[in-house]
Amino acid sequence: NPPTTAQDRLTKIERLVGSSTQNQKSLMARLEEMETLVAVMDAPKLDKVSNKAKVIRADLEAASKARNKLTATYKKEDSKMIQSLHQQMVELEGLSGHLPALTQRLQQLANLHVQASTFASRLSSAEEQANTVQASLGQLEGTLDAMQEQMLENATVIEQNMQRLDERLSNLS
Repeated sequence: NPPTTAQDRLTKIERLVGSSTQNQKSLMARLEEMETLVAVMDAPKLDKVSNKAKVIRADLEAASKARNKLTATYKKEDSKMIQSLHQQMVELEGLSGHLPALTQRLQQLANLHVQASTFASRLSSAEEQANTVQASLGQLEGTLDAMQEQMLENATVIEQNMQRLDERLSNLS
């Protein structure tokens, strides 16, 4: 058996675990996506985004109050700016509630990835040991075959010597 690749082993593990590569991405692809998300969404960046969202929200609330105070003599550009800021606030407001759970899940997935990496190294080590044992077994089988041949040759020589000894004894009698 030639050594299998990490991807073959991972595919086998996915089949055993029950992940269907026909309906979903492979485990490796999903782990890479999660690593990318973890790298992008670390705690300081999330705090920065949250603070920025709060500032934008405060600005938008102030703009909304100012909009209510405006009379009929406002410019269309101002109205467009206020609407744009309001839309940004609405988009960020929905995201901010999910950030803590998303961060926690990404950290859990990072730990899972570390465990998968450890498993892969242990599997490689086990494969190397199995190959070493297999090589030793092959050497032992070769030695055993040579020993059996030598024993057969020795038995033949002993048998011939016994026949000669019998002939000499018969000649002496």
